[in-house]
Amino acid sequence: MKDPVSKSQKNVKLYLMSRQGSHLFSFIFFLTAIILILLGSLLFSSGRLTTPLLKSSNVSQQAKNLLTEKRFLDEFQPPKLKNFNQLEVEKVIETFLGNLPGNYAIIIKSLESGEEFTLFENKVFHSASLYKLAVMWATYQAIEERGLDKETLLFPSNNSLPSMKVAEALEKMITVSDNHSAILLAQKLGWEKITQLMHQEGLTRTSLIDYPQTTAKDIAKLLEKVYLGQAVNKEASKEMLDLLLKQRVNDRIPKYLPEEIKVAHKTGELDTVRHDAGIVFTPNGGYILVVLTDTIRQDFTKNQVALLSQEIYNLFEKNLSSEINASPQGLNSEKTYVSFGDLLK
Repeated sequence: MKDPVSKSQKNVKLYLMSRQGSHLFSFIFFLTAIILILLGSLLFSSGRLTTPLLKSSNVSQQAKNLLTEKRFLDEFQPPKLKNFNQLEVEKVIETFLGNLPGNYAIIIKSLESGEEFTLFENKVFHSASLYKLAVMWATYQAIEERGLDKETLLFPSNNSLPSMKVAEALEKMITVSDNHSAILLAQKLGWEKITQLMHQEGLTRTSLIDYPQTTAKDIAKLLEKVYLGQAVNKEASKEMLDLLLKQRVNDRIPKYLPEEIKVAHKTGELDTVRHDAGIVFTPNGGYILVVLTDTIRQDFTKNQVALLSQEIYNLFEKNLSSEINASPQGLNSEKTYVSFGDLLK
């Protein structure tokens, strides 16, 4: 019969030996790592590990700057939304768009703080009538730089369609999304030239060639430039904003908002596409809302976008009002807000 005590002692010995072996392995691994680090440091300082890119002093300095920026990005986390609570926004989007059978993209950007919430912002969609925003910008550019007169008469290639003055075509194209007006202006300016202008302005995923396409990010950028007076110039930007405020197709972003709330926006609608993009002006400031959708449930989607817009408005007002009330001086309208992206410029 085997002695249980001796067996137990044997197990303890085996356990201790395994522990000692484990410690020895850890010590050897640690020592090897230190040697490799020291060796790497010596080689790098001697220049043997310097890449060809860093041999040039100018490029080396650029690389150092990039490394500094990277360290800054690693250490600095973008601020959470002040005007929009991040979790609340996500919940609203999930509620109203999460179950759509299709694709969608959204951007919400506070014009007070510069903060934004984005989802699928670089996804390319058929722009539908949102391309008319690009045509509007290009028309004002032509008026400013190429001497196009608002009273110039535009003649269609098809004689059965009416001719129209530039000013009339601009208004109809935006306020009632008239296709004939848009085509008259685009043919006058050139589809390719309009696309080139958009690319020059940073809307690199927007094109009017072959078929019009864009992204939520591009549309939000265009609207922000209009808001800031940077679309052609301040006067032209104001006129564009006035046209967008006269929009008569109001079955999405403005639908469930209070009547006194002004919305400068443009819709897009074609086949399965239902878009709306605009600037919402509230007593406490404004924000950009862009919603692009491509779904087989078009009418349902339009109402979901309207409900989403209502909830975003409620969140904006609730959070910004709280911020104003929490401050002894309220919100300083003359304050310059700096977004996270601006810190890296």
